[in-house]
Amino acid sequence: MASSDCGKVFEVCLYLPKSHQTNPPRPKDDKVTFRRPLRGYSYSMPFGKVNELMEFQRNLSDFVERLELFRQYGVHFDKNRMVTLNFDSEESDHQYNELIFFKTDDKHGKRNAEERKPEDDYPPKTCKDSNCLPFKTTQDHGKYLEGELAAATWVCARSERCPGQVISPFRRNMYHLMKYFQGENEKGTHLGDMGTPVFGYFRGSDETSEDPCSTERSCVPFFGNGTGIPKPTNDNIFSYTVSNSSTYLYYAKLVRGLPRGVDAHLQLAEHLDESGEPYYKNVFAYFSYDTMGTPNGDRTTYVSFRKT
Repeated sequence: MASSDCGKVFEVCLYLPKSHQTNPPRPKDDKVTFRRPLRGYSYSMPFGKVNELMEFQRNLSDFVERLELFRQYGVHFDKNRMVTLNFDSEESDHQYNELIFFKTDDKHGKRNAEERKPEDDYPPKTCKDSNCLPFKTTQDHGKYLEGELAAATWVCARSERCPGQVISPFRRNMYHLMKYFQGENEKGTHLGDMGTPVFGYFRGSDETSEDPCSTERSCVPFFGNGTGIPKPTNDNIFSYTVSNSSTYLYYAKLVRGLPRGVDAHLQLAEHLDESGEPYYKNVFAYFSYDTMGTPNGDRTTYVSFRKT
């Protein structure tokens, strides 16, 4: 159903029951029509229940600000078409909703077609420029790799990781890191592009603790372009330096897309246990060389454990 106000067109769509999909009854109201789902690569941001219009507008403004920050990394989107998905009833206090903007090319503003790569087409990605630390494979074990990341200074953001979260800690962390590099630091200095890879880690749940939450950290290497690393103004940003890469060795397995939960880590752990490899079993790490504008379906991620 569509209506217009102030030059904007609003559509409210409901999914037809499966029994009516093939031959739906024709509507009597000329404002009611049928449409297939909009398709194309898109950027989405989950959000919970909102009780007032101002809350929704804050979520929307926050999402647009994040997308604008990532334009330099190839993120381009159609501001003129926004989609809101509601997955729960209005009565639910634990609603899951999503805001969506469609990805466009940077030249003509055309929406990018949804063309998925074959399932087995995900070659390892590595460095493309100097602002990058390669993962140096020291041994290929077949089902997993063993290697190291070069010594470097890392800038990290931390967020709470809890069951049932609407917005992932990874998304929060990347937003805070981008703000830091854009000038939200003690010097107010724009620090250039964030380095790659994005490296993250979190601890598994402690069965003896009543607190189901943990802390997830996401880090990027700092190159600085000749400048020293400024102090953050956000308490959730910190830095550390690895002076000897041989002290940080990792076992890693390449997976398609963004890892959800710890299933991919558990598969890697099974291989490591079978081989008798020593590793920190309760620290789940990952790193990725994808650009910020890479669609989720085309992403590749190394899930990993640090070698003891």
